Amino acid sequence: ALGRVGHVEAVAPERVLVSSAVRTRRTLELAMEAGEWDSDVRILDELYLATESTVMEAVRTLGGGVRRLMVVGHEPFCSGMVGGLTGAACRFPTAAVALLGGPDDWTVWSRHGAVLQWFVTPRLLK
Repeated sequence: ALGRVGHVEAVAPERVLVSSAVRTRRTLELAMEAGEWDSDVRILDELYLATESTVMEAVRTLGGGVRRLMVVGHEPFCSGMVGGLTGAACRFPTAAVALLGGPDDWTVWSRHGAVLQWFVTPRLLK
C-alpha cells in the first residue's frame, strides 16, 4: 500500500527514517520497490518503541535539506505522532500511510502545527 500510494500520488520521500526492526525495514523495502523510490534511508535504533519526542527529535535533526520526509515505525507511536502533530485521531494498521502538511522547516514542527492531508490503509487499495 505504502509504495503504490507514494508512486500514484507522486510523493516519494526524499529521505526515510526507519526503525531498525526487521519488520519496518522489510515494509520500507517493499514500499520502495512498489513505488520505484530512490530515497535516502536512515536506519535508527532509537525509533524502535520510540516516544513522540524521540521521533520528533529525529525528524528535526535528520530532516534538514529535504521537503518530503517519511518516518516508518511502529504502533502506538505512528498514531500518537499523527495525533500529536495534527489533532486528528487515527489508528495505524500495518502498512498504513498518512501524508501531513506543515512548515517547510522540520525544526519548527510542533504539536497541532500540521494538517492531515490524507490517510490510506491497505484495505482501501484492495
